[in-house]
Amino acid sequence: MLSAILATSDDMDLMLDRMQAAYRALCKVFIPSARLLLPACAFAESPCTTEQFLTYAKRIFTIFEEVHDAHPILTGYEDLGVFTLFALYETPEMDLIRRAKSYADRLDDDYFFRNAIQALGHALAFSEDVEDMCTRVQALSDAAKSAKINLRKGNLPAVLAPAAVMHLNPEAFVQALSAADDILSKADGFSPLILSSKERLLFSAMAIIAHLIHTGQTTTEMQYAFRAALFSVTGFYAADSTDSGHVPI
Repeated sequence: MLSAILATSDDMDLMLDRMQAAYRALCKVFIPSARLLLPACAFAESPCTTEQFLTYAKRIFTIFEEVHDAHPILTGYEDLGVFTLFALYETPEMDLIRRAKSYADRLDDDYFFRNAIQALGHALAFSEDVEDMCTRVQALSDAAKSAKINLRKGNLPAVLAPAAVMHLNPEAFVQALSAADDILSKADGFSPLILSSKERLLFSAMAIIAHLIHTGQTTTEMQYAFRAALFSVTGFYAADSTDSGHVPI
């Protein structure tokens, strides 16, 4: 994640300086941790000035507490990147928190397991129409199921959010997903990675959506939904790689 952000930067030195400034600001509010790199990256890419970093860091902490009060399962270290997007987004954060809870409640019907609801709810929160987005998520999942692809495993549900917000055609998306997965599963260049089928689908879906984000006419809402899904997945793996797994702040 860090490598991808730096690689797409026009001025790597400036980006590193801004990341360091953001990290220092975040450490004044949160417990210092490598997981703060995600929000530091989000800050570095944002238009806010270095002087604003501490103000935004405090807003993230406020959002963190508000989300925890609204819905405890929506809170974890791995979500700091997404909460940074909430802080930077033009929509009032309380509206985003309300939407995230609405999405989580709407999807909390054993259709997705807990962490999937969390990541999906955060990414979808950048869209105001809860019912329409949930209908689109269901359509995408059903299309995948008909192609014998299970998008309910692990972090895979998170990829449904940007696909739904971008109004992608379910069948076309699943067809592209199958084609990308086929390349990753058979190409010699990828064989040393030893990716599980779940991870192949995850990376394939993210690659498809990232390509569309960069080549199409996208709204800020679409871009933030994609980044939120990416941050949720990246943060989840970072948290899950520790000895204690998911660690609430």
